[in-house]
Formats: sequence, structure tokens, C-alpha cells
Amino acid sequence: MNTKISIVLSSDDSTFLEKETKIIQNCMRGQNIKHDISRISTYEELLHKAAHSKQALIIFNTLPLNDLQLKIFKEIKQFSTIKISLFLCVDKKELSFIELSQITSKNTTRFYTNDILNGRIKEIRNYNHASLEKKILSFGDINDLVYVESKLHDLIFHYKSKKMNIKGKLSDVEEILYQDKFKRSHQSYLINTDYISKIKRYEVTLYDGSSIPISKSKYEALKLN
Repeated sequence: MNTKISIVLSSDDSTFLEKETKIIQNCMRGQNIKHDISRISTYEELLHKAAHSKQALIIFNTLPLNDLQLKIFKEIKQFSTIKISLFLCVDKKELSFIELSQITSKNTTRFYTNDILNGRIKEIRNYNHASLEKKILSFGDINDLVYVESKLHDLIFHYKSKKMNIKGKLSDVEEILYQDKFKRSHQSYLINTDYISKIKRYEVTLYDGSSIPISKSKYEALKLN
């Protein structure tokens, strides 16, 4: 699964393009998900994009498509190795869409841009979470994990006898290792409390004599653990 959202606005309507672009930008702001937005204005460009893209696509379309054009697009979608989602605009005023698969259905569900993108974001986050959990479990016994350190965009897993480095966010690891014994001592550290030998202000001493910082806000919680 690709973890980038590639959004295509397929339209020759400048008003639609401007309004839809603003909605997408507002929806994606602060999501910390890689994405790009491209614009195309002809059916030929639409087919070319679907047939040659290496990224999974979400397409918002206002171009008029006849039965033959839809059939060709469905065939490209069917045999594609990437996920292609085509949404056809049914109301430019309220910017509502139906999925390609609903085109011949009597009972259709209208979708809105935010709902479509939020659904895709949820898929990506669930995938990333499952991938990270699988990777962590492959490193070794969680009981041997002393602490996890976040440094820039790297996560360093400190085990009793080894270290493992991966890219990621400490908050995601915290969700996966959500157990009573794994606690934050600092915004950059997640510690296994089984390996704490002493706690004092600004410092946690571990079983082997090494120390890691503790923030003022985390001190009382760890002291009570």
C-alpha cells in the first residue's frame, strides 16, 4: 500500500478547481500525510494519468464522460496495479460526488471531499500502525526493551543487548506499547519502568547505571509508578 495521497482534479471548470483545491488543502493541513494535487482538463489526460501513475489516485471529476469512456476507464482501473478511486461530481454547488462503481446503481451514496480524504487518511494510518507494530515485534522480546529514544526523525530502540533504528514518531510507538510499564519520561523518551532503579528530578537512572532525562511534567507520574 502506498502511504502518499495523490489527488487529481479532473475538470475544465475554473471555479470548481479553485473551490475544491481550497477544501483539499484545508483537509490535509496538519495531517502529516504526504500528498500532492494535480489538475487535468481533458479525458485523454485522465486516461493517461490513470494508466501511467505509480501512485494510488483519488480523482475528483467534473468532465462529462460517455458510456464508452467510462467503460475504458473501468478496464484501466480493473487491471491497474495501483488503487484508483474515481469520484464523479453530481452537484457542483455543494461539491458532492458518487463513486464510479455507483454509476449504474439506483441507490447511490453521495460523498463529500473531506469524507473521502479522511477515509483515505484513516486507511494510511491504520496501515502505518500495523507495519510499525510488525516491525517492532520483529526486533525481539518487548520485555527486553529498556527504552525508546526519538532523535530528529529517527527512533532508537535500546534493548538490553542491542539497538535498532527506524524512521517514525514516538507517539505511534507509545500507542503500540501501551502497557502499564511503558511510560514517557520526556517528550523524546519512552521508558520501560521495569528497568528503572532510581528516579530524581530531571533524571532517571536505569538498571545498568545509565541515565535519561525526565521532564518536570512527567516526574510525579513516574515517581508514583
